[in-house]
Amino acid sequence: MDRARFIFQQDNARVHTADVVKDFFARTRITVMNWPANSPDLNPIEHVWAYIKYHLDQLPEHPKTMKELWDRVQDIWTSIPLEFIQELYESLPTRMKMVCKNRGGHTKY
Repeated sequence: MDRARFIFQQDNARVHTADVVKDFFARTRITVMNWPANSPDLNPIEHVWAYIKYHLDQLPEHPKTMKELWDRVQDIWTSIPLEFIQELYESLPTRMKMVCKNRGGHTKY
């Protein structure tokens, strides 16, 4: 990827904003998007992780090995309906308005 042409997005978890991480981004000239703290409602991947967790929990047996867990997560990941992803992106303007209304706090979206 051309670092000059993309913007990296992450949440503001402490591990992501540690000085060593900030130094890495500065040293490698990676632009990081300004992102409000405590904003899981704005990050579509959080909803994808919830989808994967829900579908893992629906399986009759827990995985017995890390490889089995990995295989199951990959199976779920590759079968996520495109409509689900599309709805996440289409819901972003509504979620952004709700987060602004709650002054950056969580919503029930």
